[in-house]
Amino acid sequence: MSDAAAPRPLPWALALRLLAAPARAWPLALGGGAAAAWRFTAALALGATLAATVGFAFVGLHTGHFGLRFLPLAALGRAALGAVLLVALALLLAEAARLWAPRFGAQAGRSTLQAATLQALGPAWLWGHALVWPVLWWAWPLALAAGLWQLHLGLRTAARPRQAAAYTAATALSVAALALLLLLGRCSAPGDALAPPPFPWSPLPDAAEADGTPPPGGAAAAAADAGAAGGRGTGAGLPPDLAGSGAMGLPPGAAASATADLERWTRSAPGGEPRTRSVLEDLLPGRLAGFDRQVTESYAHAPGAKAEAMLQVLGTSASARVENHARAHRGRYLHLSIDDLAGHGPALAAKLLNEIVETGGQTTADGGRTQRSLTTGEQTVTVLACQRAPEQCTLDILVAERYLLRAESAHVPVDELRRYVAQVDIAALVRRAQSRQPVE
Repeated sequence: MSDAAAPRPLPWALALRLLAAPARAWPLALGGGAAAAWRFTAALALGATLAATVGFAFVGLHTGHFGLRFLPLAALGRAALGAVLLVALALLLAEAARLWAPRFGAQAGRSTLQAATLQALGPAWLWGHALVWPVLWWAWPLALAAGLWQLHLGLRTAARPRQAAAYTAATALSVAALALLLLLGRCSAPGDALAPPPFPWSPLPDAAEADGTPPPGGAAAAAADAGAAGGRGTGAGLPPDLAGSGAMGLPPGAAASATADLERWTRSAPGGEPRTRSVLEDLLPGRLAGFDRQVTESYAHAPGAKAEAMLQVLGTSASARVENHARAHRGRYLHLSIDDLAGHGPALAAKLLNEIVETGGQTTADGGRTQRSLTTGEQTVTVLACQRAPEQCTLDILVAERYLLRAESAHVPVDELRRYVAQVDIAALVRRAQSRQPVE
């Protein structure tokens, strides 16, 4: 029995055989035609998509102090998109090989070339299966090199060109040039850099809010001015820290002026809208050995028109903060605050999740001196930013789209920072958010 007529192995076994014994495996792989190649691709693509989803949603990629983990649906979407792009790549390679065939004396039809290019991506699918352990993401150069070698063997076996190496190079470079042109066109598309990020978890503003008609006076006046100037002011329900994203357009100085109004109001505590101690203070961590501890802030704004107007600008309706300074080294500190963002939490959650999707969860700033990573949990979105010199870290945890826990440290190991933050009862915050507890 010839190799081409031998029983066809399972897709995973065939992909491994194409790597281990290509001279015997390629005639067998091409003997089944394009239909067998599509079945091969469908099985491996499904396995790779599921493996990558499990890996990046439940295991995560961890390097040093930084990590990357997606929400399950986000991980599934990215893995499925990768699979679709790989299939599209195989079809483009087949079409390029068909166009170059007369130049190199290759003799193969479109279906045969598709069978070759689809099965040449076996190493990429096997690498996708390995992503159930995401640290193997860094093995992509090996998968790329093996894929190019398999493409060469597949085209040589299927088309028998006069110059197999040149034929493979022309095919691969043509597709690479097309991909580069598409990428450059995508990057230069007008308006991409200015488009505001989506906020899928936030309710759309009603007509009154969209028109920018909050109560007059103080911060409300600033909000109304912002709505008139930018078309989307604080009436859209977005906190001021989203101004840089294009989500709102406060004129210069408006946010600072309104915040100053709020600070004066909270200090004076006018009658009828008192500022009370926040129950969030009870969730602050206890004392640290060798540190002086002081609760520097604990307040909750009682409901009221003026409180709502101030909240439009500040974005915080209740807060508790503790500061810890080392006795032996006053430059060494560890501070922690818990803020109740009330209705502004979903917008911040959407902004952070959008950043995870766009950046892959890791960014750098200040010429690489600051590293920033974003990870997600079942009810949390975590942002860790560390600066090398001076040695400072900030750890933000958004809990249940309502509470923002922020820890800041200097000259404190990041593991010690994490242990300190772990003293906060996150589950209690989740329960408060899910039960829609009032601001207090």
